[in-house]
Amino acid sequence: MRTSRACATTLVITLWGASVVCTAAPAANSHDHVAQLPIVVDGRKTPELVPDDVAYGHLIISLAEHSNPTVEEIRGRESRILQIGLSAQDAQALVNALTGVREQLDGIDAIRIRLGNSPKLRSQWESIIKDARDHMRTALSADGSLRLDMFVRKHVKPLITIFGSN
Repeated sequence: MRTSRACATTLVITLWGASVVCTAAPAANSHDHVAQLPIVVDGRKTPELVPDDVAYGHLIISLAEHSNPTVEEIRGRESRILQIGLSAQDAQALVNALTGVREQLDGIDAIRIRLGNSPKLRSQWESIIKDARDHMRTALSADGSLRLDMFVRKHVKPLITIFGSN
C-alpha cells in the first residue's frame, strides 16, 4: 500500500497489516513528526469518536487499486473484501464502484508532491473520497451496505489514531 496520502490532520492507521501515515504537511520523517503531536482520538479506546468520513476514506484508500491491478494487488484486495463479508455480487459492485479512484488520488498526490499541500488539493481529495463512498453506497445491496458500515465501525475505526492539536 502506498503511504503518501494528504490529510487535514495527521493520522496513523494499520489496515490489514499495511501502515498508512497521513500528514498535513510533508515531513522529512513522518513518524518523528507524528510522535511530537498529541493523540486527539485513539480509535482503540473510543472508535465512536473517529469520524465516518475519515474511516471510510482509509477503507477506500486500502481497497482502491489501479484500473489494471497486478495479480498480487487483486489477491490483496479480494482478501480484504472477503473480510467484510459481502456477497460475490456486492464484492464485484464494490470493486466496480472504486474503479478509477486510485488514479484520481495518485494524480492529486503527484501535484501535492510537486507543489505542496493546499486547501484546494485537500478539497479535491475529500471530494474524490466522498464520491467514491457515495458510489459504493448506491452500488451495494441493502445487506452489502449494512455489512460495510458494520465492518467500518468494528474493524476500521479501532485502527485509527488521530494526532494533532486539540
